[in-house]
Amino acid sequence: MTVVELAPPRPPVRRRAEGDGPPGGGASRRPNVLIATLLGAGILVVCLTEFRPVGLIPGNLSDTLFLTALALSGIGWLFGLNGSKLRAFMDGAREVSHFLWGGLALSLGGAIASLGSAAPAVSWGVTLKYFVTFCLWLPWMAFAAGRVLSLTRMHGLYLLALGFASAATMSDVLLRTRFGIWLVSGDKRIVLDVIRSGRYGGPLGHPNTLGYVTALGFGLCLHYAISAPKRVQRLAAVVGLVLHAAAVLVSGSRSALITMAVAWLIVTALAPRRMTGRLLGLPILCVLAVWGISTAPLIQAVLPVNPAARLAASVSSNTEFRADQSRKADLQAARDLLERDPFTGYGMDNVGTELAPTVGFTLHNTILQSWMAGGLLAAIGAVWLYGATLLLGWRAIRLKHPLAPGLVAAAVGFILMDLVQPHIYARFKWLTAIMLVAAVREAEAVRKRDRTGGAA
Repeated sequence: MTVVELAPPRPPVRRRAEGDGPPGGGASRRPNVLIATLLGAGILVVCLTEFRPVGLIPGNLSDTLFLTALALSGIGWLFGLNGSKLRAFMDGAREVSHFLWGGLALSLGGAIASLGSAAPAVSWGVTLKYFVTFCLWLPWMAFAAGRVLSLTRMHGLYLLALGFASAATMSDVLLRTRFGIWLVSGDKRIVLDVIRSGRYGGPLGHPNTLGYVTALGFGLCLHYAISAPKRVQRLAAVVGLVLHAAAVLVSGSRSALITMAVAWLIVTALAPRRMTGRLLGLPILCVLAVWGISTAPLIQAVLPVNPAARLAASVSSNTEFRADQSRKADLQAARDLLERDPFTGYGMDNVGTELAPTVGFTLHNTILQSWMAGGLLAAIGAVWLYGATLLLGWRAIRLKHPLAPGLVAAAVGFILMDLVQPHIYARFKWLTAIMLVAAVREAEAVRKRDRTGGAA
């Protein structure tokens, strides 16, 4: 009789769960769950740009949460460093190298400009902030997206964050709540001055920043409304569309309205053919809705402003006539400064986050502003960051990741808005680029797995 020896049963293969962190071994799950929680909380409040409940820590609440997660992750990584982790780190560094190079050029340009700045302490401080944001936070978040926190969950939290900003704004307008006061730390007189001008920034403090959020949220919700797998998710996306469309009227931001139109074009061009008819009818539906609300007596008794009048004012060339004239003068002044010194810059104290620029004005174009403040290197760094984002979007579309159209619409939108806005630093918009990194990674992994399975 032949005796057949049975091999011992193989232990079950444990799939790496969300929160376990990047592969590399040695790390316990609990610290990674903490980091994932901090990341998720940071995303959820990322649009509260003026909310600083902890006065001793620089930055807003999301900055505090993100940087705490970054510090804990770095400490844990160093203590558990081994060969596998080092290889994973090098792979991740190659994956986000475009962001690293752009951030380094921006920071190096700022350092050189700080040497000759009229306010060197402020300039060095801003340079450090840009280094932490673009050389540490942005690459690390791109590495963590999909590893520490799943892309699906990150995308959902981001939609909630954008939606809350618009919902809180409309609550203030319709229900007379005061989120725009409660969630804006510091001097409230700026908020009141903006309200007197006929515009409102909600919990973001400034109407142009609110316009940013509504434009990003509109593109993401538009795509999610036609692609989400569950009816409840699609309905939530439609609610988000309504909130963002209403909030952009309150903000009075023309650049946000134009960006919404561009987002609609991108999503329509990339949508399945069966959805094209509905998307083409969306602008007509929006116009009819605004007209209906504007002419209904009962609704007019509740609304503080006429939506049709607000829309007409938003697209009118006279809405910000004084501001437009001022910005044209600023562009001419910037041209004169760059002709005088196109290489070294005049100091990072002249970027949009500073209230008292030493050149005397705030330039509303992030590329030209980076050039004027940090010199040619900083301008190259800014263009590099935008180019890397667009390249990632193109790759995500070619790889047919399901979230790509909405993320690309948002990314193209914030880059367009940056051409007429002063803030390259805002973290809430760079989350779209971060999620594009994770989307490309996921899509490439699926393609590789399919090829391997096919070969087998």
